[in-house]
Amino acid sequence: MKVSRVFKENLKGFSNKKRTIVNQGGASSGKTYSIMQLLVLIAQFRKTKTIISVLGQSVPHLKKGAIRDIEDILEKHKIPYRSKASPDQFIIGKTTIEFFSADKVIKARGPKRHILFCNEIDGIDQAVYDQLDLRTKEIVFMDYNPVAEFWLHESEILEAEDTYFIKSTYKDNPFLSAVEIRQIEKLKKYPNKWKVYGLGELGELENQIYTDWEEGEFDQSLPFGFGLDFGFKDSKDSLIKVAVDEKNECIYCSEKIYSTGLSVKQLKDEMLKHCNRNELVVADSADQRMISELKVLFNMKAAKKPAGSVKEGIKLIQGYKLIVDPESVNLKKEIRNYVWSDKRGEIPVKAFDDLLDALRYYVTAHSSSRVRTKLA
Repeated sequence: MKVSRVFKENLKGFSNKKRTIVNQGGASSGKTYSIMQLLVLIAQFRKTKTIISVLGQSVPHLKKGAIRDIEDILEKHKIPYRSKASPDQFIIGKTTIEFFSADKVIKARGPKRHILFCNEIDGIDQAVYDQLDLRTKEIVFMDYNPVAEFWLHESEILEAEDTYFIKSTYKDNPFLSAVEIRQIEKLKKYPNKWKVYGLGELGELENQIYTDWEEGEFDQSLPFGFGLDFGFKDSKDSLIKVAVDEKNECIYCSEKIYSTGLSVKQLKDEMLKHCNRNELVVADSADQRMISELKVLFNMKAAKKPAGSVKEGIKLIQGYKLIVDPESVNLKKEIRNYVWSDKRGEIPVKAFDDLLDALRYYVTAHSSSRVRTKLA
């Protein structure tokens, strides 16, 4: 089997019995293929029954990547195996390599496994990863393109003694064609893309909406309130504590709830941990029934959302520096990933915005209240 440096580094981490092997790399560095090669070899030499789980953002995504890779490896080296189509499984000797997606935490609360591979971990929710990690007996592999910071960089995983970190670039893949190399090197004219996909280094998303922010403790001396965004479909029920410091032009933010699928009772119970009857909560006006239910316990106010309110709310927030509580992991993730779809038209991408929508509801209401007070 012909292998690259990336394969050898992963084998080294495995042989040294590291708990977590992290692969950060640029385009076509061979991260996924090398890990799949190693998993196939492990399967071949295991004498006891072993379960290896490969997790991806979606099954179609896996079929275009990791599943295609394992099929190529098995066919190229004529390795005997049995397969099942649903769920996708490849049985090699006494080892089963299974492929699945886990877009919700509940899917991760399943049977245990010996080895886990999280393909493109930056697209997998931390809560899902945590559940799977708890149910993995031996080792976890992960890979990602370093497009921007995400929850992994806020965790303690990268600094842990039992973590083996591998950084790779296209130059570590000796099997690329001249055409593939030329396509990657064309990115040199785009500094950020070259940094990420050419050099395998941590980049920054372009067209970020909120760039003036930093971590800091919440100023408890300031008057505060809450913004609330209700979860629909795959979005989150999101509660954020907010204090606006007009004198220093700062907004203090601290996430309090960030969860999917809460019932009305569960949401009430969670809110009671953070809000009392007198503290203002400005909520998404799209669900008046939910607001009516919550008014029994909280000082609820529906956010006003006239045409253009999103654009105006964003402009309003951009006039302040955001001070984000260090424990607000999901809020920091949203800020880093909240970008313009059309910067000239000031249209944001409808993603990574649950907590930020809640923030906008409160800040807009606060601003309107100040204007009315001044006019009076």
